[in-house]
Amino acid sequence: MSAGDDQVSRKRRDSGLSSLEIRCPSCAAGLRLLDEGGHCGSCGWSIPITEGFADLRPDPGLDTLLDVESYDADHQVDTQMHQLAGIYERILRNAGVEGPVRAIELGAGSGNLTYGLVRAPYFDTVVTSDVSPSFLRLLRRRVGDPPAHRLTCVLLDANRLPFVDGAADCVLGHSILHHLAEFERTVTEARRVLRPGGAAVFGEPVMDVHAFSSMICANIIDFEAAAGRTLPPGQTRVLKAVAGRSQLKTAHLLADRGSLGAIEDKFWFSLAYMRDLARKAGFQSVEMVTEPPDTAFGERIRNTIIRIFRRAGEDHDLLSNYDFLFENLTTAYAGPVGMADFTPFGYFVFRT
Repeated sequence: MSAGDDQVSRKRRDSGLSSLEIRCPSCAAGLRLLDEGGHCGSCGWSIPITEGFADLRPDPGLDTLLDVESYDADHQVDTQMHQLAGIYERILRNAGVEGPVRAIELGAGSGNLTYGLVRAPYFDTVVTSDVSPSFLRLLRRRVGDPPAHRLTCVLLDANRLPFVDGAADCVLGHSILHHLAEFERTVTEARRVLRPGGAAVFGEPVMDVHAFSSMICANIIDFEAAAGRTLPPGQTRVLKAVAGRSQLKTAHLLADRGSLGAIEDKFWFSLAYMRDLARKAGFQSVEMVTEPPDTAFGERIRNTIIRIFRRAGEDHDLLSNYDFLFENLTTAYAGPVGMADFTPFGYFVFRT
């Protein structure tokens, strides 16, 4: 941290700006949010505490659909947590958000992003949140004990943010929107709680890329049928599942969202859809940023399909018979239409 940044950070702490304010649900007055609770100076309402965390969920029964115990292993959390904060910081700086910043993190889970946020001087204050007390307990163990002014852990519903308007410099969410039936409301709420010049960054699966996994698997099914070959039942199930996944994720966007409650991974997001959402939510713009890929576009599609075969415990050797499909994706499509750097997971950057 530079001397100038350090002075700004101290000034924020001395003035109370390092703590975000929430709106009192009783009288709508602003009150300071503390990890151990707090109370409204106007009406005396006290922030409820659940398992040691400030509980701002409108429904205390809300919880996650995710398997908390297996989440870290299933999502390679231990390999991500040392680099994620750097990615988000770089994206925010490139979006013109100067540090040190006040950040709200949504859907923090077990803390793979939080771990780095509280260690980076760029993030002066982090209010991290989840709907699940179990996840926040895991998060606390993972991140350790940062200085009190750096981190506040809160239980909340990402569709109904309790913060006052303009409370934060940035809103961050790593792999959360695709779990939320009403993710559009989350993005709209993020716009409300951002100050002018702030930005929201959400890392999410990208429809523009995943759709090619579906296309390739559908082509393989057709080629195998035309050749009169019968694949093992397990391989057929995987191919059919991936072939239909893009259509299914698109159908979810158009469905009655109430019917998606029991589905964990509900959506993939196209850049076109996010552009329309940004406009409706009141953002100036949105762009998709990806980490520089180290493989060709077609190879990234192949690797995505291979991972699905492996999770299902099925042999993926048949994919080598279709090298030409993956090569054509790279040479005949991705390059000419400007998708060469697109990856299956991208960062949607919403600017105020």
